[in-house]
Amino acid sequence: MDKVEKGAFIECRTGGNGIAHLKQNEDKTWTIQTIESHCEATAELAMLFAGTYGCAEIGYELGKMHDKGKETISFQEYIRNVSGLETAKDAPSQAPHAAIGAKVALVAYPAYKQLIAFPLLGHHAGLRDSEEADKILKEQVIPREVSPVKKNERLTIPHSWKGKVEPYEANHLTRMNASCLVDADRLDTERFMNPEQARLRTKHESLRNLAPLLERYLSQLARNAADTEVNRIRAEIQKECVSHVMDPPGFFSLSVPTGGGKTLSSLAWAMGHALAYGKERIIIAIPYTSIVAQTAERLKEIFGENNVLEHHSSFDASGVAREDMDMYELATENWDYPIIVTTNVQLFESMYSNRPSKFRKIHNICNSVVILDEAQSLPIEFLRPILEALNTYQHLFLVSVLFTTASIPVLDTNVLRNGVELLKGLPKIRELVPESMDLPNRLKRVELHFDSSISTYGEIAERIGKYRQVLCIVNTRKNAREVFNQLPGAIEKVHLSRMMCPQHIKKAIGRIRKDLQENRPVIVVSTQLIEAGVDIDFPVVFRERAGLDSIIQAAGRCNREGTQEKGDTYVFSFETIPQRFMTWADNARKALGDTRDWFRPETIREYFVQLYARVPTFDKEDIHSLLATISEMHFETAGERFKLIQDDSVNVVMPYPGYEILVDQIRRNGVNYKNLKEISQYSVGVRKRDFEKLRDKGLVEAIVDDMYMLVDCNRYNNSTGLILDDFWPEEPLMI
Repeated sequence: MDKVEKGAFIECRTGGNGIAHLKQNEDKTWTIQTIESHCEATAELAMLFAGTYGCAEIGYELGKMHDKGKETISFQEYIRNVSGLETAKDAPSQAPHAAIGAKVALVAYPAYKQLIAFPLLGHHAGLRDSEEADKILKEQVIPREVSPVKKNERLTIPHSWKGKVEPYEANHLTRMNASCLVDADRLDTERFMNPEQARLRTKHESLRNLAPLLERYLSQLARNAADTEVNRIRAEIQKECVSHVMDPPGFFSLSVPTGGGKTLSSLAWAMGHALAYGKERIIIAIPYTSIVAQTAERLKEIFGENNVLEHHSSFDASGVAREDMDMYELATENWDYPIIVTTNVQLFESMYSNRPSKFRKIHNICNSVVILDEAQSLPIEFLRPILEALNTYQHLFLVSVLFTTASIPVLDTNVLRNGVELLKGLPKIRELVPESMDLPNRLKRVELHFDSSISTYGEIAERIGKYRQVLCIVNTRKNAREVFNQLPGAIEKVHLSRMMCPQHIKKAIGRIRKDLQENRPVIVVSTQLIEAGVDIDFPVVFRERAGLDSIIQAAGRCNREGTQEKGDTYVFSFETIPQRFMTWADNARKALGDTRDWFRPETIREYFVQLYARVPTFDKEDIHSLLATISEMHFETAGERFKLIQDDSVNVVMPYPGYEILVDQIRRNGVNYKNLKEISQYSVGVRKRDFEKLRDKGLVEAIVDDMYMLVDCNRYNNSTGLILDDFWPEEPLMI
């Protein structure tokens, strides 16, 4: 690194001695990081990252070449001018450099265009579709002042991979190489430009050091557990899981009825398996943000705040100034934590994103254990690209995957229709708990009853109103509100839906738990948000008709702790149900007939076979076709289309107690990561067309740019949340 006085003339150096980055010091001098220094440091980091999956030498070449374009005279003039080091009227206003490095790589390694040139081209602007990338590379000329590279004659893809790289796997390999480069580049740049911030990225404990904390927690939990049949079965499940930690890496399932303690059992297996095979982290992906927060809180109690990263998409921190980010927030960029709790949305959209800010983290998925909780909630119309990604990450990137659920979907079977393969199943999935344990019978605490006598809001309200403690789960927000409003006002009743802000929901669930614990009357009307991950126990549950997996999840809220001989769950029907998936699922369940043991694995498997026969596509955005041909990979198009939730909603802050202080802080001090996360707990996602109506009526106003609050307090009901008179969107299955 060089230091120069401000205003001193600096020769416009090119080659490795040119300026990669520079910053002004407190004494008004400038410190320069040369291109050679930055590229060498980036290469070392990228080699370390890519070495995890056998591509160390590719990683090194990526780092060495990524800033070759900065050797040009135009870039050197640009960076000195834009930084304020020197002022020149004729200096260029911009000087893109990524394409030059990509062209240098293409000349040196023409056979590695997708694996090296494409990541170099996209390490700032993102991975492009092949046609556009090829056009840019064809038109790019290497300036004379750019120094040549020494070709690595030993460069090859790993021979250690089992079999060949399938065409559909190549796009993931390209994106993984880009991830290694982007993270290495940004980490070294941060280390030079902002060393204080870089120091916040402290090393965390290894899984080996965290394992005793889990063992201690589980032992204490076992000592304090009541001697009940349910707790004895939970202990058996956990012991059986631990007995499989030495099983070779691959795909696993833990199919345990609700209430069987699968969260801790899966964690015990994941920790043991990770230690046995040198895995670096455990990643738990969950379909619902509410369960992410709940699970992360529990894991932090076990492993400590600094070893568990909670990362979901209920708020967007992209607008937060970097100087306002702390250690935790920086880690959401690259997932450099031993234990990560995230959403399916965050995990899978990162795997298919073309944007560096999203795919930067994916190299830290390599050599990990991934637990996919509530596996039945994987979005069926994206199942093909999801399974292809999982298969690639297991095959190429040393990931072991565990699916946990009370109703395991069929993920190991190919689906063909008219001779066309619509879905390629995963290779062998090994179940951790043997059928001989007979869990469906031993943990069966509920009888299912299909009741055709109910068809209106009034009829279900009258029926549940007769019970002292009862839970009623419906399919849409509108249904929840209508049933709730028809219940008598004198009874204890609670409403739950996403028309309530998270803080309101949290308080309502706390009230429900307290009423149940103290054996007070309580009637709850809820959307599906209560179906998974919320540990509550009702003697009676009503569930609007849906797929068998949803019905089983609802039944899991009934007699959860086995305090009754048998609880009752009633499945009822309004006159209509939402179309598409809900209809397919309902028809698949009805095709099984009415006299089944609904909780048996063979029944659940047959249900999913019936469901898959009704689904028109497992790849509704045609992601496979966009990425399966090595010479024509459409990274940008696929990244734009792969959205697990098609959400056009605007988050609006609700006038729920506690919001005023946060709004005032944001207005006075601006947005930072901390207050953005806190204010998200008071926000409701409002569909764009409804937001526009609220705005046109003057019912919302901006707190700061792109952040709005509801100003009409009468529009937020203390029981049911936001009131929209003319439109009630369906409750999404994944958040």
